[in-house]
Amino acid sequence: MTPNYSVDDLKNFLNEVSMPDDDEIDPHKLRYVIYARKSTEDKKRQIKSIKDQITECRNYAEDNGYRVTKIFREEMSAKEPDIRPVFY
Repeated sequence: MTPNYSVDDLKNFLNEVSMPDDDEIDPHKLRYVIYARKSTEDKKRQIKSIKDQITECRNYAEDNGYRVTKIFREEMSAKEPDIRPVFY
């Protein structure tokens, strides 16, 4: 089972990522992350749970031969300004 990571882990991971110099990249040799987010409990506004989002992304990755190495989840509203430190 792939462990879940925080949004800060995502920021650190993305800062460490470097792309190869080749013009052609085989997408099956890359590592992928899943970022699942749910900002509200209002079922009318956001139907898919984080668990459902992750399941759907994992299925897509498996069906297409993509290797998921990390899963990031965020359960926070962006309604109020300056309450999401990930964007500082």
